[in-house]
Order: sequence, then structure tokens, then C-alpha cells
Amino acid sequence: MPLATNGRWFRDENGRALLLRGVNLSGNAKLPLSPHVPSHVSEGFFDAETVSFVGRPFPLAEADAHFIRLKRWGFNFLRFNVTWEALEHAGPGSVDHDFIAYVVQVLLKAKQHGFKCFIDPHQDVWSRFTGGSGAPYWTLTAAGLVPPRFATTEAAIVHNTWNGGGRSDFPRMIWPTNHGKLACATMFTLFFGGSVYAPRLLTTSPTSLPNFHPSPLFPTSTLSPSSAPPTPLVSIQDALQHHFMSAFFHLHAALVAAGLTPDTVLGIDTLNEPHFGFIGLPLVSALDPRLDTRNGNTPTALEAMALGEGIATDVDLWALGPVGFFKKGRTRVDPGGASCWTGEPRVGGGGAGCVWKDHGVWERAESAPGYRVVKDDYFATDPRTGEAAQFVRDFWMPFVRAFGHGVRQIDSMAVIFVEPPVNTPPSVWERDEFRPGEAVKDGAGALEVDEKGVVTPAAAWRFKKTEGRVEDLGEATKDERICFAPHWYDDVTLVFKEWNGRFTIDYLNYVRGKYSFLGAVRLGETAKRRMFGDVMDTLREEGHEHIGMHPTTIGEFGVPFDLDQGMSYRTPYPHDYRAQTSAIDYNLSGLERALVDYALWNYCGDNTHTWGDGWNGEDLSVFCADERAEGVDRVVKSKAREGGAAPIGETTTGVIALRRDIRKRLLESAGSAAAVTGEHAGLSLDDLDALDLGGRGLDALIRPYPICTPGDLVSLSFYPKTRVFRFSFSHATPPPAPLRLAGRTEADAMAAEIFMPRWQYPDKRDVNVQVSAGKWEWVEEAEPGEVDGMPSWDEMASEWKVGRNRKTAPRFRCSAGGVRKVVWRCGCWGGTGGGMKEGGQKNVTHEMLVTVGAGGSPRESACCIS
Repeated sequence: MPLATNGRWFRDENGRALLLRGVNLSGNAKLPLSPHVPSHVSEGFFDAETVSFVGRPFPLAEADAHFIRLKRWGFNFLRFNVTWEALEHAGPGSVDHDFIAYVVQVLLKAKQHGFKCFIDPHQDVWSRFTGGSGAPYWTLTAAGLVPPRFATTEAAIVHNTWNGGGRSDFPRMIWPTNHGKLACATMFTLFFGGSVYAPRLLTTSPTSLPNFHPSPLFPTSTLSPSSAPPTPLVSIQDALQHHFMSAFFHLHAALVAAGLTPDTVLGIDTLNEPHFGFIGLPLVSALDPRLDTRNGNTPTALEAMALGEGIATDVDLWALGPVGFFKKGRTRVDPGGASCWTGEPRVGGGGAGCVWKDHGVWERAESAPGYRVVKDDYFATDPRTGEAAQFVRDFWMPFVRAFGHGVRQIDSMAVIFVEPPVNTPPSVWERDEFRPGEAVKDGAGALEVDEKGVVTPAAAWRFKKTEGRVEDLGEATKDERICFAPHWYDDVTLVFKEWNGRFTIDYLNYVRGKYSFLGAVRLGETAKRRMFGDVMDTLREEGHEHIGMHPTTIGEFGVPFDLDQGMSYRTPYPHDYRAQTSAIDYNLSGLERALVDYALWNYCGDNTHTWGDGWNGEDLSVFCADERAEGVDRVVKSKAREGGAAPIGETTTGVIALRRDIRKRLLESAGSAAAVTGEHAGLSLDDLDALDLGGRGLDALIRPYPICTPGDLVSLSFYPKTRVFRFSFSHATPPPAPLRLAGRTEADAMAAEIFMPRWQYPDKRDVNVQVSAGKWEWVEEAEPGEVDGMPSWDEMASEWKVGRNRKTAPRFRCSAGGVRKVVWRCGCWGGTGGGMKEGGQKNVTHEMLVTVGAGGSPRESACCIS
């Protein structure tokens, strides 16, 4: 049955609250695999039409190994990253069905391993060709841009072409500055507001394509009058949005056909980190005050437009200093007359060159500096209303409304994960947001064509001001299957790539106006740890205020592993990740306090120490292929010294041969589908343990948590250093009856299930579990590939968890074996007693405390918390 969304948490068929603990899969999904073009590679970068993303995030043959690894680490949720380019790189309407078939197969594997997920239409600063990821190459040429000239005109800073490409010294965190560069800002303006700010920029109507697929904007290819030209035109905005929606509708339809929705694939994100571009820019001649990342050459919009047409100009030069970004001075940029715009006239009568010059924003001048602004406040107001432009309400929200409606036409139970721009509250949600107005009837009627041959899309999606507030909507919002899905990163750690456990800035609440800048500074470990919870509380409460009482999922947060200029990689194996582990713990502690779901950024199966996630110098993956290879080598040497286990197949002699065989077995067999499904009769727990090699920050990452709770979560905390876990929940009395027993007793159907990681609690004999009411028991799942007669972890000692002797091999025995849980029946269902309280109370609260010490309490009986 589909999960319920009409409350603070997702709930299962019996109303138990779920906590979804997830990862983004994967950072490498931003990049094609064939040819393999990570961001530091220049060769083949502009061969855009023939790329393939099949094999992203990993080859299908490796899927089982990756999913088992993630499951044993406690993850049950995936934010599955897919770019528009991966779906439609060959041209408008040319969908890559091979890639869609591959995604279906990967997610069928995820289903087998019990994961929930949602699709993330991923992008960063528009496209790979504007320094990020997301949109296909042809979207830029449709706007009249010429990407190979972006480096010369500084229309974008692209790692692949920076200083000739192939450079490892690409400035850290410079890629976000593309939000203020000409190419990215132009494309976002056209995507969300092209019909408003660039009405002369037209392109071929999707209705004239032979492979037309309907969308909410163009629900039919029938035009009125019937005498419309054979090749009608549309606004660039409508064309871009239609093709984006259509590509992802193709994917979602395939997921529905494969039976993946709504139980495995819950739904889809609206768009990763949407941006306003130039919309709402106060003055074209001044720096955008909304852009807080300024690094390197930093032109105003006017200067960027002039550079785009090859005009030399002076621009601000900014740098990253000890306390943030600062202006160093001015510098001269000379494109040498090269233009990043095509010189050909545009269809529909638009002029050649810069689209903003064509719309009268600026013009060339004979006097220095060779250009001048004509309409300085061009983007500041919305010409439809004459009022200040409201990007979120009047540009982003109409897109979300149309996109969500289109998804619901394919999958009526899809959850729409609403993701507003970063650090921006969502728009106030209105009644029936995903239902069209009276003027729209999908698949019926005809689209009007004006006297210029321009098709008008379904008008109800173009513009609608939201007036009401959530508190005025009564029960209406409870019908919406939505989830609030904002992002948040600790900017001090992300930008500086340094971890200071005693200092940070609560930037989110600062920009919300809750504190002055000095008031947002957090000093001391306690204050900093509290800040992470404060931020998560703010995000959750904003979602409830603006879109109603629905679940909150933090769609992205994460920690760089190359802190302090990659200091960890210069330490002997196993590498010193204490700073990263501490940072992960702070983040997760804040999420636990707020009791929200999350998807960590990210899990990248081909991460390396040199190039990180392979994209713009980022290195945030909790798994590293280099780390795994180092770990395997250490295990191989250790086993060779000890005599080793007999290899699979023929027994060989000699230390070299033994090492070679063990290494092959660990790197290849344990990473293949055959190995983890038990088809190798000789597969041992050593092979399974190798799956954990490569994990980073696991002491904080792997934590206990309530998977499902019969009632409302009240509190949750875990302290990795002491491994003390606390959890409490409440429910109404008398308790509601379960809706579906499925052969179980009421007590079983309404039990709390708590993930108890072997990584933290390797020997359950040393685990003390205390509950305030009811009974509990250990439940363990068999690991795929386990064979009878293998010794259990509880009978072994861990060289990794005890002592951390760098001269010995970490065995990672802590997580060998399947998922281990505690099932807790509080006694309020099924007449088992012990949970109910007298006096007719409306709610009762239950508590659990887990500690570690000799002589644990693994008894299936009630224990009282003193």
C-alpha cells in the first residue's frame, strides 16, 4: 500500500511513523559514462549528442553489492539522481530509452533489497556546459548560445575547459559563481520567465515534432485555426519546460509500467536547486545582492552581457579569505571580440547576438567602456503586474504546478517532493495545486495559434498569484501527496573545507532575519551542535507553515572528505577521518533532533582520492573506491602472512599467488551480483566483510534509529563515542486498531522496529536494552551469500573497533551478517499489558535506552528505565 503523507511523517499501512534514512545515488550521475568525461577531462567534452549515461550510478552487475552495503549501513531510502541530459541528450524529443530501461533495472534491484526512493531531476548551474550538470547541450544552442566560446567570454567557468582542461588546481567552490555568469543566469531566466522577459526569443513548437509527447503545457498537438503554419513557434520558456517535463514523464511512465510505483518509487522531486537567474535582479549595472558566493572574476549582469558579445571590460575580482569572500579589486577581461552568441538571425524575427540586447536591456556605445545600460531595472519588476518580481510565487510555482499535474496524470499516487530554491522558503500552498484550471482539459480541444504563428500553451499553467495561506485551507491540504524537500549544508565546512568543532555561523536563520550576523555566530561545541538542530527545526517548521502538515525530507546535506587540503589522504591507511566523522555526527544529531527524513549527499561508487566524486573537485562520497582497494591490499597482506583462507577454485601455493587470488576474490567476487547472491559455494564472511571496505566516517554514519514507530516520535539521540541510544514515542490511549494484520497479531503489527547496527553493537551480549514498558527481542536477517556453519560475529573480536592498530588489517567484522533489529512491543496492543496507564490519559509515552557494557540484557522481557 502507498505510504500516507497527511502528517509530519510518512506512515505505513497501519499508521506507524517511518523514518527514512537515505543517500543520494549518485554524484557521478551528473556525468556520462560513455565516453567517460568527468569534469577534469577536456577530450570529447563537446561531443554532446552521442553520450550515454547507461551505467550511472554503477554497472548493473555491481548493483547488489552496493545495495547490500548501503542496507547494512542502515540506509532504507534513495534519492535517485537523473539529469535531463541523460534522458534527452540527442535533441528535442529524442529520449534515450536505453537509459530508461537501465534505470528501471537498477531500481528493480533496489526493490529487491527493500529500498524506498524518489527520482531527483538533478541539475547544478543549469548544465555540464555551463559548469555544472543537468540540461542537455541543445538547450543552450536553442537560446542562441555557443558553449565552446564560454571560456573566452567568461560566460561560464567550466572545469573541463578551465585553463585548457585536465587541471587538478581548479579553485575550490568556484562552480557556484556560475549562477551570476551570463550563460547560467540567462538559461534560468529563459526557463522560468522567457515568455515574460524574452518574448521575442522563439523556437520550434514541440507540437510539430514527429515524436511529440503531451505535457500540461501542450496537452495536444491539434492547433487552431487549422490553417496554422506547418512549423509553428513557441516561446523558449514553453519549449524548454515542455521538453524537460516530457523527458521525465517518459521515465516515470516506465517506472509505473515496471510496477515500481508507488511502493518502491514514492514519487519525484520538482527540480534540484532551481535558481532565479536574472529574475528579480534590482539593477543590471550592479552585482546581484542575492548571490553570496563571489569568487574570481565577478561581473555585474551588464558587464557579463558585454563580455558575451566580445567587448573588453573591467570587472570585480573577488577571493575567498579567512572569514569569507572579499573584493580584491578590479581586473580587465578581454574576449578579443569573440562572442558567445550565434551571429545568425533568430526564428520568428528576433535579432542576432545577445538576447538581452535584442530586448533593449543594453546597447553598444562608441564611448568607453563600449556599452551602456538602457533599462537598468528590467528584471526587477514583473511586467504582467507592474509589481516587484516574485520568483518563487510567480515563476517557480507555476512550473511546479504544471510538472506535478503531469506526473499525477501518469501516477495518481505519486508523492511530489517540493524543493524550493536553496535557502528560500517555499511558496504558500493553495488548494488543489496540481489540478488544472477550467481552461485546461488534457488531450481535448486545440491549442490556439496567433497571427504570427506562435502557439499559446495551456494558459492556466502560465501565471497564477497565490493569495491564501495554509492555515485557511482546512482539510484541503491533507489530500495532497506532497513532501517538503529542502537542502542545507554547513557553509563554513563546505566552502572552506575545514572542520572546526567549536565555531560556525547559523547562516540560514541569519538570512531569515532571526539573528544579526554576530548573533548568528556559534562558539563552543555545545552551541555549534545545537545550531545543526536549530536549522533543521527551521526548515521543518517552514514546510509546515507554507505547504501544510506533510513530511519533511532534507534532500541534500553532506561533508567534504578532502578537508584541510586532503590531509586525511596523507595519513597511513586506515586514514584519519576523525574531523569528517565529527562533522557527520553533528549533522546527523541535528536531523535526529528535528525528527525528519534525509538523503545524504552522496554515495559515489567510483570516488577516488585524487578526483573525488569526479565533478568540480567535490569529494563528499561516504564510499571511496581507492579506500576499498587499500583496505583489500591490507587484508591480502595480513591473510598471506597468516596462511590465508583457501581460495575459491583450485588451491595455489606461494605467497604471491595467494595474495593475487585473495585480492581478486575480494575486489571482484564480493563486488559482483553472483557473489552476493550466494552462487559461489566457497564465499565466506571475509568476502562479505570486504563490502564494507571503502566506507568513510562510518563511526558516525552508521547509527541506530527507529525504522517504524506505532505512534508519534518524541525524541531521538545517539552518541557515537559512548554508543548510548535514546528513543521515545507516544500514542493515543486507547490505541487505534491496526488496519491490516496480514496474518500477524495486533502486537506484532504495531511493534516498533529499531535498526541496531552491528558496527556499533557487534556483540549483543554486551548490549543493555531498557524499555519503559512491554517486551523486546532481537531479530536478525540472513545475509545473502551466508552459508551454514560460519562463525557469527558475536564470537569474534574486532581489530578495527578495538585499539585501531594501524599495523594490523581492519576486518570490519562489525557489520558481517544481515540487518539486525530490535522489535519492541510496548504492550498497548494485543492485550500483553505493561504499556497502558490508568486515568483516561489521551496519550502515553514510551522510552528506550541502549547502553554498552559487560553483561548485557538480551532478554525478551520488560525492563524499566530508572
